[in-house]
Amino acid sequence: MVTIKDIAKIAGVGVSTVSRALNGGAKVDKATFQKIIEAAKKLKYKPNYAARDLVRGNFSKKAVGVVLPVIAHPFFFEVVRGIYDALLEGDYNIMLFNTSRDREEVFSFIIREGLAGIIFVSEGLSEVEKNTLEINQYHYILIDHHQKNTMSFYIDNEFGGMTAARYLISQNCESIGYIGESIDTQQQNDRFGGFKDELKRNNREILIDERIPMDEKFSYQSTQFLVEKYPDLDGLFYFCDKLAYGGQKAVREKGKEIKIIGYDDMPSSVYLDLTTIRQPAYEIGYEGSKVLLNMFKAGYSEGQEKQYRLLPELQVRKS
Repeated sequence: MVTIKDIAKIAGVGVSTVSRALNGGAKVDKATFQKIIEAAKKLKYKPNYAARDLVRGNFSKKAVGVVLPVIAHPFFFEVVRGIYDALLEGDYNIMLFNTSRDREEVFSFIIREGLAGIIFVSEGLSEVEKNTLEINQYHYILIDHHQKNTMSFYIDNEFGGMTAARYLISQNCESIGYIGESIDTQQQNDRFGGFKDELKRNNREILIDERIPMDEKFSYQSTQFLVEKYPDLDGLFYFCDKLAYGGQKAVREKGKEIKIIGYDDMPSSVYLDLTTIRQPAYEIGYEGSKVLLNMFKAGYSEGQEKQYRLLPELQVRKS
């Protein structure tokens, strides 16, 4: 059996360095990490899970780690609810991890846990992280995020942005704005890209591109300011319903005829008569987890589909 001592010898590093690299790469520089990974692959290294089980018992073998950047947005609660239900049906426990502070430290801890599998929500993986997962023979999947050559289950946000643009165009809007979140994410880039491209195809340009913190109050204040600054404004697309709620309130108070569309279709949107793009948050959590559970049973083959996509839907209401 190949051991970490064998890897250390080929890579020309200490055993402790190999151990850190194989347990998440904490405090190992990129060049050294790559040498260790190449040595491990050359020797066809397989982790000794039996030793881990002696230390941790059987809990980790029946638990799936769920890695989240934040849990503040209602969307994530629905995704996690779907994940939880699928894992419960599969007789697996759930362990939640948050990476908003020290991602490297959290990732190293997750690797050492010896979990059955890992679900990454709304974030991608670095090459170092992917290599570490593969060397440790972890089954994993990205949910609400897509990445080349990586098992991904996501909502087509580009299509959602296009749909939002088509709605505003159908309402004869000419002076159109976008209000998004100040944090740069794949979800926003895809959503905004689809929106902008569809407007361009219909000979319309974006009058406003405003990025603000994820806060209804900020959205309310920003929308008030923009409505006053741009008197011809007649259409607004918000990155999510949470921001649209503040904008909806501001527009009503100003007495303006501005078409508003959000994104998510949160439960409150029905009562607020908000036209929005429904993204099936529960479904991607549930169905994405089912893909992972199937990998536990059947493993993964090279020819297997890696990209699973769901389409969002337009929900038209009075606003």
